[in-house]
Amino acid sequence: MQLELIPWISIFGQIWMQVFVTIALIYLLWKYRKDYTSLLFILLSFPRAFMFYGTTAHNLYKVAMLLLCVYFFYQLHAQRAYQQREVWILFTFGLFSLQFMLSVLLFTQNTITIIVSQYARYVETLLLYFIIKRLIYQGRGDSLLQLFYDIGLMQILLSIIKMPLVGWQVEGLVGSFSVGGGAMGTTIPILWFIILWRHKHGQFGKWDWLYMLGLLLVGFTSAKRAVMFILPVVVAAFLIYVPKLRLQRTTIA
Repeated sequence: MQLELIPWISIFGQIWMQVFVTIALIYLLWKYRKDYTSLLFILLSFPRAFMFYGTTAHNLYKVAMLLLCVYFFYQLHAQRAYQQREVWILFTFGLFSLQFMLSVLLFTQNTITIIVSQYARYVETLLLYFIIKRLIYQGRGDSLLQLFYDIGLMQILLSIIKMPLVGWQVEGLVGSFSVGGGAMGTTIPILWFIILWRHKHGQFGKWDWLYMLGLLLVGFTSAKRAVMFILPVVVAAFLIYVPKLRLQRTTIA
């Protein structure tokens, strides 16, 4: 088994980071052990716990996540969340799938495992859309937001731990999501601020502001300087414009 290591970073530090990522994963799995649907979202948020062990382990993880998404889609009867106006989503996905398969047949010579693992992420996205809709219709939206809040908190804690172990700014390690690339260092802070906004209904206490500073830290430790500008702009936009939109809707109603 060949470990997925970044050559220019301390091997010792990367191994210890993997230990803390595994501890965070086990903690969340234990905390939400009574809610099997939550376990799906937790595992999807910790690809790094598996990709660390090499390409084969990572591909098997992606296939396993696809099968879990199919299973929960079936168990929750998530197809009932489908509405007629969403036919364009299925039509667009069908066209994309056709283009993907033609590209694979004509231009690649990958094994079936690699092909399925690559396609899995797109199928997962479609299935998760309807799974999340179904859970919201079942009145579980608040519990989902709490789960995502806790997952975000783990990203912040892992970023704090990361600094003394592998360095202050390392692009290739982003919380529990990434080993080889740092794109998530920009996505996570913005996405999790939106989750925080929904979870707290736009009413922030001191701990929530610390949470936002932690999200900035995720971007900083991933060497993503743009997020240091983008996130404050997004926060300001939400604080200024979202209350006005609510007021307008109330006035119209």
